[in-house]
Amino acid sequence: MSLNLRIFVAYFSVLGIAIYFLLNAFTTEFKPGVRQASEDALLETSNLLAELIAVELQDQPLTDFDFADSAFARAVQQFEA
Repeated sequence: MSLNLRIFVAYFSVLGIAIYFLLNAFTTEFKPGVRQASEDALLETSNLLAELIAVELQDQPLTDFDFADSAFARAVQQFEA
């Protein structure tokens, strides 16, 4: 093997290993960030829905609440369509 070929192979071997470790570090840091952002969005959405339904439930007890005829149910149906 010539010296030029050895240097070429060594250079790209080191470069490949460096890229592997860089991408590995990136993915291990990226996944928790995405999970945290998703969790925050879901938490905010659930709190918003809880506040919207609380407005309708504050005047009447839950046992007497007719969900099918509520404004919240109509809004959910419009959202699904």
